[in-house]
Amino acid sequence: MIHKLPIEKSKHDYYSTQVNMVPELCRLIKDFQNNLVDVIELEDESHITVLYGIKNLEDRKYIKQKAMSGKLGKIKKFSKDDKDIIVIEVDSEDLKKKNQEIRDNFDVKTSYPNYNPHLTLAYVKPNSNNNLVGSDYFIGYEFKNLPIYFCGKLEKKYLLK
Repeated sequence: MIHKLPIEKSKHDYYSTQVNMVPELCRLIKDFQNNLVDVIELEDESHITVLYGIKNLEDRKYIKQKAMSGKLGKIKKFSKDDKDIIVIEVDSEDLKKKNQEIRDNFDVKTSYPNYNPHLTLAYVKPNSNNNLVGSDYFIGYEFKNLPIYFCGKLEKKYLLK
């Protein structure tokens, strides 16, 4: 008797591009995450999304690699649905240009008209962690010449060429 294996359900509806942080920054981020309370979900992979919402897997062959650089900023918080999202602001013209390039040249669906680079730390209960907003813990830290990854719906990552 042959048993058909169940099809794994996609974690995401679309493909994305992202920049992964270097180990030194990942350690600092993990240390800072220990200060968070009322956590719903910690972001366990320190990265900056360049663009989420790419519709076609084949686009990974055509989105060109470019080294990304930028600076980390202050801690911010915004609300979505029934949770708050704690993030680190990111200042990077490289990321903004790459986001716009992908929007202009590929079939994408985005929920946000403007791209504001950030690194998500955690999803927390509403109205918690207000004491951390505005913290300059990450000011002065930079990342330089990091590659972009194309991320699959099941979280497989492809290094762009």
